Amino acid sequence: MKFLKVLHKKWWFWLIAVPLFSWSAIWMYDLYDDWRYFAPLRAEQKELRASIEAWEQEGKDLIKLYKKDTHGGDTPEETLLLFITALEMEDYELASKYYLVEQQEEVYKELDGIDEFSFYLKILKTYERQLVPFDNGIVYEIEFFNNGEQKHLERFSINKYTGVWKLEDL
Repeated sequence: MKFLKVLHKKWWFWLIAVPLFSWSAIWMYDLYDDWRYFAPLRAEQKELRASIEAWEQEGKDLIKLYKKDTHGGDTPEETLLLFITALEMEDYELASKYYLVEQQEEVYKELDGIDEFSFYLKILKTYERQLVPFDNGIVYEIEFFNNGEQKHLERFSINKYTGVWKLEDL
């Protein structure tokens, strides 16, 4: 303690202590100011992390569903025929299972709400068809023609986990 009483009377002590104390105070204020300024950004970043984690979990859940999904044909044409058969039997739940996994629930609601499929079935069964490869063979389109004019289009994608072809809701 005696050492500090003697030291504070020396001029060189103050030459070092004052700038060091001032620098420390400025540095501490700068840290506090940064903490205060970036607080809203930290909250936003936390929300963003949570939404990314939820999105990743949703993707994992979707992959699990794709791995379990076996409804569909070995070719786009076979899937189309299975879909037509399900519509003719008025089994809309089965018909919706020929769509991509993430679209099945929405398609089921749409199919279940339609009263008359005769025109749609007429297009699918009787119109002239042309299979068109699209997107490096993992997506195909079947175009439906009447008197040389395209009237309808159905798009098919392959389920890469099970190898079956699925309808896409356009």
